[in-house]
Amino acid sequence: MPQPTQGQVVAESIPPQIDIELPPAPIVITEQAVVFSTAAAVPRQPTHWWTAPTRAVGLTLRMIDQRARRQR
Repeated sequence: MPQPTQGQVVAESIPPQIDIELPPAPIVITEQAVVFSTAAAVPRQPTHWWTAPTRAVGLTLRMIDQRARRQR
């Protein structure tokens, strides 16, 4: 077959591709799935903000307990 020149169109029949597997049907993404995946992808805020107050409460309770033991 000669090489086509500019302006010529070559029309050939492409044989059917029987061995090609079709991709799975598209999946509908719900609003809940988007919210969940976004929440999972965004890093959580640090939850160690309560560490210092918890230590303060624990120390206070220890001090109260020690005072109570001294008074006995």
